[in-house]
Amino acid sequence: MNHQIRTYKSELGEIELTIESKGYEFDSTEQKNGNVNITTLIFEDGIIKIREFKLPNPIYSGGKIENSIGWSILIESLKDNEDQISFKCQFKDQIKGDISTGEHLDALQFIKNSNYDLHIGTEDAESIMWRANSENYMPKRFFKLLRNKHKDYADKHFTDYCENGFQTKWPKLLAGEVVKFHFLIAESALTNENDVRTWLAVEKRIEEVEQIIEDEKAA
Repeated sequence: MNHQIRTYKSELGEIELTIESKGYEFDSTEQKNGNVNITTLIFEDGIIKIREFKLPNPIYSGGKIENSIGWSILIESLKDNEDQISFKCQFKDQIKGDISTGEHLDALQFIKNSNYDLHIGTEDAESIMWRANSENYMPKRFFKLLRNKHKDYADKHFTDYCENGFQTKWPKLLAGEVVKFHFLIAESALTNENDVRTWLAVEKRIEEVEQIIEDEKAA
């Protein structure tokens, strides 16, 4: 089943956040806490919460961006899952982005008319792997699934680059496991070829995202 959760209308087109599962159906409810919109999805084997929020503006470098959105996703498994769950964060239309990575970051950059750009960012495999190792909202067993057999780096990932966004497909979760991850989107007019404001805006660790959400709840 394909379930559209959220949409974001950017200058370059509409971006959709969707959840996909062959076996599950999802019942959804909506609520608001401060400036954070919360969607709760109930499925047979667990609960998913999606928190929607704006990224800080100006960003920590002092520059301002035109617009942004963040989606933080928490999956709580109540019993062993019968099916895999995957998420897509991508443009509705076919639009090609360029890979733009950073520390703890997988990102895609999309440019319009050479003077306007948008970044979609999410955590890279290394970040997920080390969060799993410390059980920071990630199952411990994921560490071995992602880690190279001989050295401490990730050579696999649950997130794949698509031309127009990302797809994250988690293994079947076990009872009691919790997963938290995010997609961040920032856009702005380009002031020059070295303008990296939107890239900086989406380069966030999970702890930074949590602090942003707490600030937005209090706003």
